Amino acid sequence: MTDFRNIINDDILTLVYFYDLNDISKSEIIGQLKKIKKKLKIKIKIISIDINENYFLCDKLEIKSTPKFKIFKKQTLIWEQDKIESSEKFINFFNELT
Repeated sequence: MTDFRNIINDDILTLVYFYDLNDISKSEIIGQLKKIKKKLKIKIKIISIDINENYFLCDKLEIKSTPKFKIFKKQTLIWEQDKIESSEKFINFFNELT
């Protein structure tokens, strides 16, 4: 949990993608996240967390299903969603946040 707190304790927004290796949409989501990172570059930090390898963390964060997306800034949760409609919509949403 301490490592996670350090990761999300940043001035830039941190998008956390919680996934299960069995998610059939995982490869599509990874493609969207790559587009988002390429477009936003240093404005956002994106990390992926396997729920099976991080059970304790996911339990603390109440991750009950995947995929799950959360945005943090300085350890504060500012957004959470079960999906990203499209990389373009997310980029527009992100630009509204900043």
